[in-house]
Formats: sequence, structure tokens, C-alpha cells
Amino acid sequence: MNYGQPYAAGSWFEIHNSKLENMISPLASVDSTAKIGKNVTIQPFAYIERDVEIGDDCVIMSNASILKGTRLGKGNKVHHGAVLGSDCLLYTSPSPR
Repeated sequence: MNYGQPYAAGSWFEIHNSKLENMISPLASVDSTAKIGKNVTIQPFAYIERDVEIGDDCVIMSNASILKGTRLGKGNKVHHGAVLGSDCLLYTSPSPR
């Protein structure tokens, strides 16, 4: 996995090289130590604790919680209200055919 820099709460859109990469809601709570990959969407009221790694092309839906130490591989979707604990390790989702 290739992770980006730690994310600090800010604007809804984070733009790099004039290309939209991440959509992170200012209503989401994202710890500054979280490592966020490219093309990640984090919806309002999502909660991301410290030392979390989120791979490229992931979607974290509203009211989802990702607890400390959790690592998500590329292409995962965490649905509304889901809680992932620190024992969780999700691998890359298979490509749709």
C-alpha cells in the first residue's frame, strides 16, 4: 500500500496537482496520525481514531467508526454505522469483472 501524509481536518475537497484525490467531510473526525491513501472518500460524521491506515480508493460512509490501529487495504467500503476494531485487517477488494 502507498499511503499519503497524515490528514488534518480541513476543507471538504483536498486537491493535488489540479486532480481531485480525496473527499473528506469537515464533519468527519479524523485523527491527525491517520494515514489516508489516494482517492479516499470519508463522509460526514465518520470517526477515524489514531494510527489508522486507509488504503487507496476506499469509501468510509457516514457514522462509520474505525478504531485505533486498524488497517484497510485498497478498495474497501465501510458502510454506514459500521465499527471496525483494532484487530481488523481488511485486504484489497477483488476487481469487479
